[in-house]
Amino acid sequence: MSLAREYYRILDVTPDHTMDEVKKAFRAKAKKYHPDINRQPGSHDQFIRITEAYEFIIRQLKMEARSRVYDTNAQQSNYHHNFMREWMQQERERIRKQAAREAKMNYEKYMNSRAFKTTNTLNSIVDYFALFFGLLIILGAIYGVRQLRETEDLNFNRILMAICLFIVGLIIFVFTFSHIFLDKEKK
Repeated sequence: MSLAREYYRILDVTPDHTMDEVKKAFRAKAKKYHPDINRQPGSHDQFIRITEAYEFIIRQLKMEARSRVYDTNAQQSNYHHNFMREWMQQERERIRKQAAREAKMNYEKYMNSRAFKTTNTLNSIVDYFALFFGLLIILGAIYGVRQLRETEDLNFNRILMAICLFIVGLIIFVFTFSHIFLDKEKK
């Protein structure tokens, strides 16, 4: 498959599409695969390919428009064909590097933004509060059972209530603990 056909396939357009239709197709695909929006594996590379295809097709459409104006004889057309082939290869490399820089830069810029840092700090505070709250429920259930044993006022309902509280506290504690410490290992 030729490079140009591959680019048209990536954007789901044909050579008959206008420049505006190509731009519309690019915006839809870019919005779907932008690394700041789509966290799926491979979306970053797909975004780079989409940007590369868009830049290539737009430049090719502009060159074809210029070519129609300036194409006066067969010799110039042959020279233009060879020039276009070399240009396509150079542009592909340049656009791929540019798209990779832009995709990475946008994510790094977001990671260093005040909004991200504030949200991350608030999430950490909430996580540690939930961990403390789960531990407090567990200890409260244990302490309550001990107090009831000392007063010898144990009955089925109170034991059941203490077990339920203990389980709820344990669930909160385990989920929060795994969220805090296992997520840090992934990063």
